Amino acid sequence: MATLLPYSIAVIKESAMQLVITAIAAIAGLVFSIAIALLVEELIFGRVFRLFFTPQPQPVKAELKR
Repeated sequence: MATLLPYSIAVIKESAMQLVITAIAAIAGLVFSIAIALLVEELIFGRVFRLFFTPQPQPVKAELKR
Protein backbone atom coordinates (compact mmCIF):
# COMPACT_ATOMS: atom_id res chain seq x y z
CA MET A 1 0.00 0.00 0.00
CA ALA A 2 1.44 3.34 -1.03
CA THR A 3 1.70 6.22 1.41
CA LEU A 4 -0.51 9.19 0.72
CA LEU A 5 1.89 11.80 2.09
CA PRO A 6 4.90 12.58 -0.08
CA TYR A 7 6.94 13.85 2.88
CA SER A 8 8.23 11.90 5.80
CA ILE A 9 7.44 12.80 9.38
CA ALA A 10 10.99 14.16 9.85
CA VAL A 11 10.57 16.65 7.00
CA ILE A 12 7.22 17.81 8.39
CA LYS A 13 8.72 18.27 11.87
CA GLU A 14 11.66 20.18 10.43
CA SER A 15 9.35 22.49 8.49
CA ALA A 16 7.19 23.09 11.56
CA MET A 17 10.25 23.88 13.69
CA GLN A 18 11.54 26.30 11.07
CA LEU A 19 8.13 28.02 11.00
CA VAL A 20 8.11 28.34 14.81
CA ILE A 21 11.63 29.78 14.86
CA THR A 22 10.73 32.27 12.13
CA ALA A 23 7.59 33.35 14.02
CA ILE A 24 9.53 33.79 17.28
CA ALA A 25 12.18 35.86 15.47
CA ALA A 26 9.51 38.07 13.89
CA ILE A 27 7.73 38.64 17.20
CA ALA A 28 11.03 39.38 18.97
CA GLY A 29 11.90 41.90 16.26
CA LEU A 30 8.57 43.68 16.70
CA VAL A 31 8.91 43.78 20.49
CA PHE A 32 12.48 45.08 20.22
CA SER A 33 11.41 47.75 17.75
CA ILE A 34 8.60 48.96 20.02
CA ALA A 35 10.93 48.96 23.04
CA ILE A 36 13.52 51.09 21.22
CA ALA A 37 10.81 53.48 19.99
CA LEU A 38 9.50 53.92 23.55
CA LEU A 39 13.01 54.46 24.88
CA VAL A 40 13.76 57.13 22.29
CA GLU A 41 10.43 58.82 22.91
CA GLU A 42 11.08 58.79 26.65
CA LEU A 43 14.53 60.25 26.22
CA ILE A 44 13.26 63.01 23.93
CA PHE A 45 9.93 63.93 25.50
CA GLY A 46 9.80 62.12 28.86
CA ARG A 47 6.02 61.82 29.02
CA VAL A 48 4.99 58.23 28.34
CA PHE A 49 6.03 56.61 31.62
CA ARG A 50 4.91 59.63 33.63
CA LEU A 51 1.49 59.25 32.04
CA PHE A 52 1.27 55.55 32.98
CA PHE A 53 2.73 55.75 36.49
CA THR A 54 1.28 58.93 37.98
CA PRO A 55 -1.18 58.20 40.77
CA GLN A 56 -4.72 59.11 39.90
CA PRO A 57 -6.42 61.53 42.29
CA GLN A 58 -9.08 59.85 44.37
CA PRO A 59 -12.32 61.72 44.98
CA VAL A 60 -12.80 62.68 48.61
CA LYS A 61 -16.20 61.82 50.02
CA ALA A 62 -17.71 64.39 52.33
CA GLU A 63 -18.67 63.03 55.72
CA LEU A 64 -22.08 63.74 57.13
CA LYS A 65 -21.90 65.59 60.45
CA ARG A 66 -24.62 65.05 63.00
